[in-house]
Amino acid sequence: MVTADWIIIAVLVVGLGIGALLGFGKWLKFFTSGVFGILISVIICYFVGGGILQLGFVQEALSKLAALWADKGGFGYSLLTKIHLEIIIYYLVLFLIVQIIRIIIVKVLQKGFEADLKPVKVVNRILGAVFAFAILFFIMLLVLWVVAWVGGDTAAAWGAYFEKSGFVGALYRNNPIAGIGDYIANYFPKGDPAPDAFAFFGNV
Repeated sequence: MVTADWIIIAVLVVGLGIGALLGFGKWLKFFTSGVFGILISVIICYFVGGGILQLGFVQEALSKLAALWADKGGFGYSLLTKIHLEIIIYYLVLFLIVQIIRIIIVKVLQKGFEADLKPVKVVNRILGAVFAFAILFFIMLLVLWVVAWVGGDTAAAWGAYFEKSGFVGALYRNNPIAGIGDYIANYFPKGDPAPDAFAFFGNV
């Protein structure tokens, strides 16, 4: 064990305490509101938007929407056709729908976990501790992965320092999220800079 091991363990233990103190309901609200909430909604739209876009009803609706300006003359209408304004409107509407659904789900879950019942309070604190621990642990893994992925002198120095580490060193050498780079590379194959859901930008 090295000094970094004890520091990380202490941080994780403190995280458990803070997580239990705040409860899962407050953690859920914090990580699903504000900037975090917008990012979550954007990610959801990114992954489900393309699939919904392929539905026949949606395609027909967007075609009729695009027809409102497609046959009109003038630079402005031509520009709307080139940028596929109907697709932009589609994603804006999808984003608003996802935001509303996300807010409703979060409020219902938060209210449920913060109910004034002893069993619910116990579960709320246990899940809060687990959630805080998981977030801190993931951040630690992410930092270790980034350093190892970038490589260079810093990665070599960290590798040498963690040779005698029984906790952080083991995670540094066998990081469970080390395959994230390969996953991203497989999801975005070479020669395809954008997912199919956004392929319409190629025609601009």
